[in-house]
Amino acid sequence: ECRRVEPISERLSTALSLLAQREQADLQSAWLAAWVTLLHRYTQEDDLLIGSPSPGREAHAAVWRIRVDGRQSVRELLCHVRSVVVQTADLGDIALDDFGRLRQTGAAAMNLPPFHAGFIWDHDGKTGGLQRSWPSADLTLVCRPGGETAGVEIVFNAELFNPETCARMAGHLRVLLEHAVEDTDCPVSGLRLLGAEERGRMLTEWNDTAADFPRDRFLPQMLSDLAERSPNATAVVYQGERLTFSELSTAANRLAHYLRAAGAREGSSVGLCVERSADSVV
Repeated sequence: ECRRVEPISERLSTALSLLAQREQADLQSAWLAAWVTLLHRYTQEDDLLIGSPSPGREAHAAVWRIRVDGRQSVRELLCHVRSVVVQTADLGDIALDDFGRLRQTGAAAMNLPPFHAGFIWDHDGKTGGLQRSWPSADLTLVCRPGGETAGVEIVFNAELFNPETCARMAGHLRVLLEHAVEDTDCPVSGLRLLGAEERGRMLTEWNDTAADFPRDRFLPQMLSDLAERSPNATAVVYQGERLTFSELSTAANRLAHYLRAAGAREGSSVGLCVERSADSVV
């Protein structure tokens, strides 16, 4: 396993605590709601099983089944998560072996975790040994809510996730939280995930594809030049079909001669009715 730590500002931690208080929820439920929202946004799954190890009881866990509707507001989801946490506490935790036998998906037989993701509430900084004592999910969020040292740690299966992906995930969680505490009536499907830097990179930098080209030459002339310089280079690919620049130029010239023979002249409008194919580019 590998880990990615993301610090959380004291301002954001305080704002999340105030949100939880206003909705009569505990801070753990607020963090759990944020984690579930992120998983829902990533996967579009609306029925999630989140496991959390039981302190002092090896191989036992609380397993929360949380249903997420993207149309729910932040407040509505938080209230739902709070209700699930309370109801699960009343039922007690469960041995992971027993839970695996109860599942109908065959996940236990395939040696998969008994829940989709993990969640560890590290309010006192004493979960180090606890994390090693239970068969964690492939992706687990460890929350440390304490004031100036507040932060999250994403523990992930290095065979499934790379560090760069989890670094982005941790950043998305922070941005999502910042938006959630600002607008508690926002639907969870509308919460921002991208920070300013990543948003600028995706929308501006990656789309900065402008290139200079000769303004005094038309496209057919430039294609003809390419056919002379690189005749065997691929010009068109469609569903296994492939045309080189030489083949494209030859086919275009053949079509042009046919149209001239049919009476078409420069500036004439010619109707086109063809199936979608590589030939439609000709």
